[in-house]
Amino acid sequence: MLVKTYSFLRSLKANNNRDWFNAHKHNYLAARAEFEQFIRSVIERISEFEPVLADLEPSQTLFRIYRDTRFSKDKRPYKEFFGSFLAHGGRKSQFAGYYIHIEPNNSFIGAGVHCPKSEVLKPVRKRIFYEPQKFLEVLNAPKFKKVYCGIYGEKMKGYPRGYSKDFEYIDLLRYKSYSIMAYLPEDFSLDDVVEYCRIAKPFNDFINGAIIDFSE
Repeated sequence: MLVKTYSFLRSLKANNNRDWFNAHKHNYLAARAEFEQFIRSVIERISEFEPVLADLEPSQTLFRIYRDTRFSKDKRPYKEFFGSFLAHGGRKSQFAGYYIHIEPNNSFIGAGVHCPKSEVLKPVRKRIFYEPQKFLEVLNAPKFKKVYCGIYGEKMKGYPRGYSKDFEYIDLLRYKSYSIMAYLPEDFSLDDVVEYCRIAKPFNDFINGAIIDFSE
């Protein structure tokens, strides 16, 4: 599974500099092509339960390998992983989707919305406030809990404006992102990726339902 991709990424990790990358550009292009074809297969499979993604092209979902080092102390020029975000509208979408991260010893599936803008965050919090039990049903579903470890990420120090700290589920409103993550085994298959996405679908459905129905 993704032999060229993993081989290139391992070599890149040991040689993360422009001279090496330029000398091995053909290996990068072969690895990217392999990853892109894998993403195409994922789209074909998950569109069976996410028809809104059926017309998505892999090129709309893939992130660049080049790092923006302008404001970072870490001056490595290249990311040491491949990433793809499958959502309505592609990688720049504000809708919840499925993030596929391929990196030796650190591959994982993510879902939800990461660091969303306020116009996304507000309706998500509003829906949780009005429908907390429905959200908890998603988080506490046996299959979900077996694969995902709940919401991850930073919480705000206080409480969102307009909500009482006495609200029973106030902690669920303090997240700055509504994202979930599950690590993939090193010998993962296409079936594993599809199944992890399938299990994450109710979480994405809740988030996307909030964006559609609870936006002001």
